[in-house]
Amino acid sequence: MGYAPGYRTTTTFYDISGTSTAVYTTTTASVSGCSDGKLASRLDYTRCASDCSNTGSVLVQTPRPIPSAACDQQGYLIQVRTLYRVSLDDGSVTTAATINTDNNNPVNAIGYNTLDNFLYGTTTNPPRNLIRFNPSGQFQIFANVSQPYNVGEVDNNGQLWVRWNQYWAQYNLNPNQPNYVSLSSA
Repeated sequence: MGYAPGYRTTTTFYDISGTSTAVYTTTTASVSGCSDGKLASRLDYTRCASDCSNTGSVLVQTPRPIPSAACDQQGYLIQVRTLYRVSLDDGSVTTAATINTDNNNPVNAIGYNTLDNFLYGTTTNPPRNLIRFNPSGQFQIFANVSQPYNVGEVDNNGQLWVRWNQYWAQYNLNPNQPNYVSLSSA
């Protein structure tokens, strides 16, 4: 975790009540800067980094992992934010989901990663992001990207290849490699 000084232990638990999609992580730490006696969350930590030291638990809310896609022998294409499922048998097209990105940012340059059963793509308007999503439209932001890529494919080694004009980039999406989700080359 690394963002709380005096880090000692971390406990992660899921809210399974159905009312939340969050993972909560409790960190026992020496919390700096919360003179009001409240404990700092990850988002508040930099604000509370100046004048005191308390020991206690820090509750950090992070997104619940999204379910991966099943290998359903379908093709996928995206137009703006609408994900379509294409039958490889007869070419019929059905709407699978809408990817509700921040600021309704369009998604492009998608590919399916057989190593983790997720679809990946990039958003085209600033802030441009590499996102991971499933056919139900649930997504997670993975990294910032530099260009509004319009062509993408994931190879059998988990490498996302994207292109915009004459600019090519390769992102490592192989979860078994140490530089997972990194820009491999540009």
